[in-house]
Amino acid sequence: MKHSFTHAIFVLSLWLGLFVSAYAQTLEVSVQPVAVPYLLIIPDSRSGGMGDVGAAISPDPNTTFYNPSKLAFLKNRIGFGVSYVPWLGNLGAGMGLSYLSSYYKLNQRQVVGFAMKYFDQGSIDFTDNQGRYLGTYRPNEFNIDGTFAMKLSPYFSIAGTGRFIYSNLTGGFDGEPNFKPGAAAAVDLSVFYTQPTKLAGQTGIWSWGANFSNMGSKLVYSNPQEPDYLPTNLRLGTAYTHNLDAFSTLTLALDLNKLFVPAPTDSLGQWKRKGLFTAIGSSVADESFSEEMKGFNYSLGAEYWYNNLFALRAGYFYEHPSEGARTFLSLGAGIRYQQLGVDFSYLLSAGRANNPLSNTLRFSLIFTFEGRQKNSGASEPVEESPILEDGGKTN
Repeated sequence: MKHSFTHAIFVLSLWLGLFVSAYAQTLEVSVQPVAVPYLLIIPDSRSGGMGDVGAAISPDPNTTFYNPSKLAFLKNRIGFGVSYVPWLGNLGAGMGLSYLSSYYKLNQRQVVGFAMKYFDQGSIDFTDNQGRYLGTYRPNEFNIDGTFAMKLSPYFSIAGTGRFIYSNLTGGFDGEPNFKPGAAAAVDLSVFYTQPTKLAGQTGIWSWGANFSNMGSKLVYSNPQEPDYLPTNLRLGTAYTHNLDAFSTLTLALDLNKLFVPAPTDSLGQWKRKGLFTAIGSSVADESFSEEMKGFNYSLGAEYWYNNLFALRAGYFYEHPSEGARTFLSLGAGIRYQQLGVDFSYLLSAGRANNPLSNTLRFSLIFTFEGRQKNSGASEPVEESPILEDGGKTN
């Protein structure tokens, strides 16, 4: 491909063109313009196979993306996760998303986590206004996360995550010397609650989770007076895991997501200069209740485990036609053997046949290592939590 990009054309092409055109299935959409929308792309195969749920399902090393507070309920002392997504493969764009996550349990209550997400947007040939070749560049974006999670009781945990974000869209080929890579900082705040229960004579687990993510500074590429919002997002979810018999469990999960970015106004400069909390408040106040409800997208997921070794997954994702119109089904499978886990997922469009998201594949590897936990320092023994990670049997 050859392009002659000015600042405005290039930014619109990558933020809105790649993101919105990939998602929008009708022409009548109203998508909030934000920087670094890749932050919202689901990186791993387990949740990818369950319709993008993740706020309240049992934790694994990829938990940091969905709900970092679940890290406190992991059983093994150390864990790693590696995932890769060939993004928009139907367009032949050569884009890909890579995700690395890890955690380390300090003691029975406290956990630290690390994650890195890298988005390769494929090769682009740059030309000037006369069509002369300037060079080839691969636009890229990444973020680095650090998390601290703490269990406050056998059933409840909280976490905070700090995030550094870097976005380099032109590599200096856009022809505007003031257009530079953008950087920003953000935080996530999350909670998780899980409670054992009985249903039809069998033990089960009800769980609830919430994560308010990407709350931070705006991202600036050229003009400091016109920064761009990060995709501040609220994820709410619940999940129920039921022991079907001595060997099998079934989990049903529901997630709701809502962007908290104010709608654009006629006064673009004034719109972009709103502070974080003012912007979050404006995102709720600038539309009617019925319009706000359209801004939620919904994820439904199911996961079946046999003998803690083999999993089958399915899910459904829905977004209102006026907000992006993403609608798809997903399927997935996973295997766990000792310290190694392998997951795979496949996305099928439930809307138009030529949806660029169709046939999206995700691949993930998980490694966990056991070890003796240090004493938490509490005067009383820590009660065993009522949850096991990643498809394990409930207590």
